[in-house]
Amino acid sequence: MKEENDLSLDSTSSKTPNMPVAAVYARLTRSPNEEAVDVQVESCLAHAREQGYFVSDNHIFRDEGRDSSITFSTRPGLKRLLDSACIETHPFDIVIVDKNSRFSRKSHEMLRVYSTLSRAGVKVQVAFSRHPCPAMHFVHSALSLTD
Repeated sequence: MKEENDLSLDSTSSKTPNMPVAAVYARLTRSPNEEAVDVQVESCLAHAREQGYFVSDNHIFRDEGRDSSITFSTRPGLKRLLDSACIETHPFDIVIVDKNSRFSRKSHEMLRVYSTLSRAGVKVQVAFSRHPCPAMHFVHSALSLTD
């Protein structure tokens, strides 16, 4: 039976014991070229369906009208995502975004997010990308040098 707080990936899907759990992060600036947050979320959910991931609506994090250049503390969706990922029993293993730039357009800030997620054991996937996220690969390599 579908729980009230869970997004159905299709009308028959529900969380199975071995199903990977994912989160979604979407951000929209005030730029007219950006896709709406709902469009980003739908794209990420479609990716989750294709990959066989479970996404609870509690694991959809949004920052609307938030420029990526502002501090993380003023981006409540990103802050909640990182806080959730860093608890000892993080509730998801994967974060899906529609573009790498959702976290930040500044390299040092993006690396900070990827580093935080990597240390928590959470992977990042770009929806429908055929290639592993290059920023995550770099962070894993850099962290292996410091451990």
